[in-house]
Amino acid sequence: GIKYEFMELKYKHNAGIKAIEISDEDEFMMKLAVEDKFICATDSLLEAKRIALILKNMGVEGIQLITSETELYKRLDFYDKIIFSPKIIYGLDSVMRRSVWCWYKEHTITTENFLQQISRARNITKLTYHFMRKRVNKPTWDSLEDCYKDLLIQENESITQFKMFATNEDN
Repeated sequence: GIKYEFMELKYKHNAGIKAIEISDEDEFMMKLAVEDKFICATDSLLEAKRIALILKNMGVEGIQLITSETELYKRLDFYDKIIFSPKIIYGLDSVMRRSVWCWYKEHTITTENFLQQISRARNITKLTYHFMRKRVNKPTWDSLEDCYKDLLIQENESITQFKMFATNEDN
């Protein structure tokens, strides 16, 4: 048979970068507007245009918008402020140190492609993200200990209820 050698890449160029979720659109835009250098990845042409317009109306200058409608653009490092749609998923990289912002509608590209977009920045200072249709609920418990306590209470209640309805013949 064929002998395989498996190799695991241990180096992850953005390991340890702080990630922050902002669920409020106004807060997201206000914080993005004060950044000197950023990449903002989106999964939507329309959202990329909308974000660029919002920032422009807030007085932000020098934004490079890269979408399927963009014919000419240079290396990502030629621009301090970039907003891009799924036009960029693979290939182009930026080594400039800057923050990465993500705005996702969650309907056009896969989660793997979200990560590919984010990874276009090789020197992320921080990652801030927003999901428009977030499908994840807040955790029921604040800690693993709280979970164990709750499950123990539920188990004891179930045993008590079983004993109330069970007869000796059921045991």
